[in-house]
Amino acid sequence: MNEQTLKTFLKDFPHISIASEENNQEILDFYHQNPMTSSKSQIHYLRGDNFFNFLKERSHHFLVFLLRDDQKQIQGLGVISFRPGYIYNKLVTVGYLGDLRVRLNRKLIREYRSMYAALIKASPQMPETHFCKFYQTVLIDSNQESQNNLSSNKIPNLHYDRLRAYKMINIWGRIKWPRLYQLFFTIKKATLDDRESILKFLKSETNQSNFNHDWNSELDQRLKYWSSFDYSNILLVHNAKNELCALTMTWNPIKTKQVTISKVSPLIKLAHALIKNLPFFEVKNLPRENEAIDILYLHQFTFKKELTEKQQKMIVHEIINSCFKFNFKLLAYADFANEKYLENTFTYLKNTLSMALYSVHFKNPEEGVLNPIDSIKDKESLGFDMSLV
Repeated sequence: MNEQTLKTFLKDFPHISIASEENNQEILDFYHQNPMTSSKSQIHYLRGDNFFNFLKERSHHFLVFLLRDDQKQIQGLGVISFRPGYIYNKLVTVGYLGDLRVRLNRKLIREYRSMYAALIKASPQMPETHFCKFYQTVLIDSNQESQNNLSSNKIPNLHYDRLRAYKMINIWGRIKWPRLYQLFFTIKKATLDDRESILKFLKSETNQSNFNHDWNSELDQRLKYWSSFDYSNILLVHNAKNELCALTMTWNPIKTKQVTISKVSPLIKLAHALIKNLPFFEVKNLPRENEAIDILYLHQFTFKKELTEKQQKMIVHEIINSCFKFNFKLLAYADFANEKYLENTFTYLKNTLSMALYSVHFKNPEEGVLNPIDSIKDKESLGFDMSLV
């Protein structure tokens, strides 16, 4: 099939256009008036005074789609971000589908759904999508609207493949159990001097995993564009031989993305009040309702392959414990079903939200699912950053 430009593609969808930064204020107004909701709580994602700043932290390659009614008022919004990533050990372009907000207008929703499916099909021939074949997104299990609209058959020709379930865990306290084991490792913050060892470790331990980053470019993207992120946000774990055996990254994107909740669970409020002054407990101040929350995201861990599951879990717990000296209200971590580092532990006071990572494909009866990702290994850690959702 010949190349197709995005401009030509959108001629079939008269109510859909590509936004620019000139549209910033009307996008913010629409985005903030249409929060993402779930059956458990109402979560608001805010973008301060510039919607585009957070997108640039994801990637400098993105498209913002606007759905307008006949009066040119925004009725829908969707974003696709593009970055280099590995699929089947080959470096390609991968896309992330996010920030979907659509008001109830059946005619416009049908047009948007048709465009969405057609775009996934046309993307491999489209320069503006960097010829992307592979897309990922996340859905909250309890967000019935998203489940109905996106992952069911309501959008013809779209197929959502549930790659991996995970628990979004927000930690607000811990029990300071006495350590009954001897540590085989040390934890330290990275410096510029660690750059080469970091890159070497990440490339050697992650390149074979689907959706994982091209760290030659991704590390510099984070250092240059992530607000308040530097080498000290990278936590390095060394063994007794001073060999790097694990690492993770921390980041609080509150300058460009703010998260608020309209209601804190009464049970959490009661538990917090009862235990905050008890010995052996360490708790953070609870988030205030409708105020931006200081969330410190703990990114996916990268481990040396020789480490056992028990050793990996021990490292995760020790790093979480060490993070309590940092300033935050919630420590957020995505605990994937194939890892379960925080399952069946009574050390942490937390609330959880069930979510899943999906790949998104075009599908029709004649060809089936196009560009499937059908060889995910049970223990494979897929490349994904919850802080950028």
